Amino acid sequence: LLIIDSSPRYLWIFLNTHTHPPVPPVTQFLKSYGIKGPNCTVRTDQGGELAKSSTFKKMITDAGYHLETTGTDNSAQNAIAERPHQTLADMVRAGLENSGLHVRFWSDAILHAVYVKNRLPHAAFQHKMTPYERLTGTKPDLSKLRIFGSRIVTRRPGKRSPKVSKHSYSGIFLRYAKTMKNIVYYDTQTKKIKTTTYAKFDEAHFSYENKPPGAQILMELGIAEET
Repeated sequence: LLIIDSSPRYLWIFLNTHTHPPVPPVTQFLKSYGIKGPNCTVRTDQGGELAKSSTFKKMITDAGYHLETTGTDNSAQNAIAERPHQTLADMVRAGLENSGLHVRFWSDAILHAVYVKNRLPHAAFQHKMTPYERLTGTKPDLSKLRIFGSRIVTRRPGKRSPKVSKHSYSGIFLRYAKTMKNIVYYDTQTKKIKTTTYAKFDEAHFSYENKPPGAQILMELGIAEET
């Protein structure tokens, strides 16, 4: 479920494992970010889990909003939302291809893509402001932004064993948690998704022989600059 606020053009995404009407996430979203007024509207396509769902329509009405639907096969009427769908799809494909990761990581790729998209200058603001700044009033700090699929090394949490024991994990960066202070990564040893605060990044996969396409390009650019 992709939600976009037409004023700041900020994107929110909610991952579902079913096609039921997304009543709980939309209800919570409207409580947190909704604006009350006589002309406030929610626009959707004619999907069965949205505009054609009596439960969804009642929830929108009870929240004080008007529900607008696009015409049949006329996604251009909701271009503000449809265009980001296309952009995010391109970003996900590029992220998976450049990182060499399996398609099963698509959900992490799209979460990372949304995070980045909200922090890029937007055409609606003449490319002078990002949706994040428009929403929060604060310019985003991109000094710690890293490439999706980068290799990382992170230290083991808690009390560490004797000096001769291994004190670190190897993994693959997938996305940020709620803040850039915490990252979500795939532990290549345990095959589990984990979260950590401390990590060293290897965006060019410098220490790995089999490099994905994106890392190969970074290496080639680095070699070209040195020569």
